[in-house]
Amino acid sequence: MVKRTITGLIASGYVIAVVWLGSPELLGRWVLVVNLVLLLLIGTHEMLVTLKGGGFHPVSWPYYLYALLLTPAYLLLGDTGLVVMVMAGLLASLASVALRTEPDAREMLGALLPTFYPALPIMAMGMILLGDSEYWRMMVWTMFALPVGSDGFALFFGKAFGKHKLIPKVSPNKTVEGAAAGVLGSLFCAMIVYGVTVYHGENLSVWIFIGLGLLASVVNQVGDIVASYIKRFCGAKDFGKLFPGHGGLLDRLDSIMYCAVALCIVGMLATL
Repeated sequence: MVKRTITGLIASGYVIAVVWLGSPELLGRWVLVVNLVLLLLIGTHEMLVTLKGGGFHPVSWPYYLYALLLTPAYLLLGDTGLVVMVMAGLLASLASVALRTEPDAREMLGALLPTFYPALPIMAMGMILLGDSEYWRMMVWTMFALPVGSDGFALFFGKAFGKHKLIPKVSPNKTVEGAAAGVLGSLFCAMIVYGVTVYHGENLSVWIFIGLGLLASVVNQVGDIVASYIKRFCGAKDFGKLFPGHGGLLDRLDSIMYCAVALCIVGMLATL
């Protein structure tokens, strides 16, 4: 637990530094762009290694090229660039299987996964980080703080008071009590973010943050369960070993990625 806590504090400090340096007032967006590309490459690598450990045989290089080009395509062409890259990635992933193996539906479906996950949820993070919303600060800290609060409360309260298994066949350590505590943790961090927005003079209703806290608490835990499902199907304990005590990058980003997707959807609906 000590190693896990120290690693978490270092990772949190790094995120804070990147977001702070990536603000328009300081070094600018290139700091965020570089880190976004790194997230895509590392996340893609972890997913490919996990799939190979589960008996799949993906051709790696198209996925690395895909991960490398997603961010430039989005920066140059916006949403159109993202759609074009996803379509190209789907065609390339399917072709890479059809051209090298005997017909195997399992291999074909496995080849599709890295095109969508973790690439698209990480790009949802990028759309928020690289956005120009007047509420940029609120969106960014909501994306990071609420999943951290939800995960932290769920972990500590689940270990201390958890008795009823939530979904044992997928994630045997998760409990109903931990999930309930995760809701409280998400709401707690939502109130902190609300306080920060008030301090900076942003006139947003507290009910918006209560709603975001409740929404994030659900999608965060679903994201964690989805990641657990993939790992369990492939026979992996963690996606990697990048963070001592935590596992790989995707083990830390699973709930944050789902929160980013939810925030993007909410943001798009709010502008209709």
